[in-house]
Amino acid sequence: MTASSLVRNAVLGGLTTLLVACRYASIPEETLASRVLEVPGDAAASRGHVTATYFPVTHANAVRRAPVVVLEPRFFTREVLHRGAQGGLLAYLNFKGHPAWRLTIDTPNEPSRVLGAALATTIRAISQASSEPALDVVGASLSAPSALHAVSALAEEGTSPVRRVVFLGAGLDYAYPGSFVAREHEKLGGPTSRLCATEAACLRLVHRPSEARPFFGSLPPAEPDDTSPARTRYPRLDQRTERVLFVVGKADGIAPSESSFPVFLEWGNATPEHAVRAKRFFLAARENALGDDYDHAALFLGADAESEVFATIVDFLEQD
Repeated sequence: MTASSLVRNAVLGGLTTLLVACRYASIPEETLASRVLEVPGDAAASRGHVTATYFPVTHANAVRRAPVVVLEPRFFTREVLHRGAQGGLLAYLNFKGHPAWRLTIDTPNEPSRVLGAALATTIRAISQASSEPALDVVGASLSAPSALHAVSALAEEGTSPVRRVVFLGAGLDYAYPGSFVAREHEKLGGPTSRLCATEAACLRLVHRPSEARPFFGSLPPAEPDDTSPARTRYPRLDQRTERVLFVVGKADGIAPSESSFPVFLEWGNATPEHAVRAKRFFLAARENALGDDYDHAALFLGADAESEVFATIVDFLEQD
């Protein structure tokens, strides 16, 4: 490579970094105190707390789209969704014209069903307070069970504001031999970093531990039905009518296709002619023309996650 080529590449690289920084740096983050809600749990649990943080559309040329509620993943910290100049799912949604709310679970050791009730109340409050009759919901990583319980609870109440649902790296069904929950049961309820006590253990879970480690969060607590089949854990899946997208990494050892495909099959089966149009299962892998087989961390932090994963989500959300 010639000296002039090196200089040109350096300049282009610098401009790219600057453009990305300008693209995302203007995204404000304001906490909506009125959305901090307390929802009673069951007799054995304390109250479930959910904080909603709002990301309004600030890009002047963006075409305003449907608002999106994103449930913060437990496996990673909230920062994985919004990394400033480095982007993130929330930043991408916002740039594409989607006002977004990030829901943070303040009591992460509550059972997913209890948290689902708190999330359902928060989602409905957001819909009413913002005068948005239809919202899209994204359940990310190991928070997906709570998101699914929330969507189901809203549907059972009637007139649900949820229009579309996306599950990104969702761990929903671990009723198979050697599942992540079965392997790591004794570590559940603790920090995610316990899974990476050695580099070998970390490499088994994520290909680039150095990139993922700063965003490690916590694991959900063990629940009695952790390894029960999906149709037992989540009743009435066949009655779901919301359009749904599952995005799963082929190299994901935490939430592989086995942990969400049974839910995909059950979703809306009571109305198969509607389900055929409404649900989609996307494997993030080379055979789908992606640059790599995605692991759990790459779905959120991968170098090409924006163009290969986030763009797939936005395309789904913007379908007629």
